[in-house]
Amino acid sequence: MKFNVKTQSSRHHYIPQFFIKEFTNESGMLHVYNKEKDAFLSNLRSPKSIFYEYDRNSTNINSKNKNSSIEDIFYMNLDNFFAKVIKKLQKDELTEELASKENIIYLQFFIINQFWRLPQNDALVSDIIQKADIEIEGELTVEEFKSHLDWNKILRLDFYKYTMEFIEKVPKPEKYYTNITDFDDDLFLIGDHPFVFKDYITHFSDFALNEFCIALTPKRMFRYSLKPLKPFKAATFMEYNAAVIEQSEKSIASNNIILLEYAVDYYKSWQQTGWKNFATYLLFAKN
Repeated sequence: MKFNVKTQSSRHHYIPQFFIKEFTNESGMLHVYNKEKDAFLSNLRSPKSIFYEYDRNSTNINSKNKNSSIEDIFYMNLDNFFAKVIKKLQKDELTEELASKENIIYLQFFIINQFWRLPQNDALVSDIIQKADIEIEGELTVEEFKSHLDWNKILRLDFYKYTMEFIEKVPKPEKYYTNITDFDDDLFLIGDHPFVFKDYITHFSDFALNEFCIALTPKRMFRYSLKPLKPFKAATFMEYNAAVIEQSEKSIASNNIILLEYAVDYYKSWQQTGWKNFATYLLFAKN
């Protein structure tokens, strides 16, 4: 396959722009809170200008020239594949068909794919690679190979496949419960960790029986549980936002600056109590 160096991309989004766009205001822009600096950005941002890193998925293994085929071919094709179903879950009228088993599986796969692409999971990816049993042939030693940043990016591509393989080995739950709830007002924000798991992920198999929730839009919440779910109440929206802020690393965004500021203040107040498990509280205690 010939790859034209002139077409190499550089701005690599770890959250697809099609997903971010549903959280923008009428002008297609977002207010952003920088968690690292504990500061609200003065200017609005477009989906193109948040949740990305320059050359995050570029490599220089086989030539002196940058190669962004991981981003431009592999991840782009995955995003295009998932976008069709995710956009339905974001926009279509709430019906039993919308919450079909097939759509839920696609959403789960989408979340798994996103999880392994997030920057805050780089350390987890590196740890898994360091512990893996790898045999190689060539000039590099196994230790050098495992520590090579470019090869780590390539090995990371298989994490999605490995997760699917582990899920297949784990007994499926006899029953699960889902709930999609719409609200009249914009309640939910988006962070660079745009979903909340009940239990933290440390291994491929942790996805198999994990419960989660995700704001598909500022007005629409999706939840997946192994226990019956009570209706999601509007009064609980701030627990979800606090959980997203807690799990995000750098940026949190909203189409409403007042909502964003309130969410940050709410998160900080909970942080001072020393109580961290917002997700369990969200899924079970108040719902």
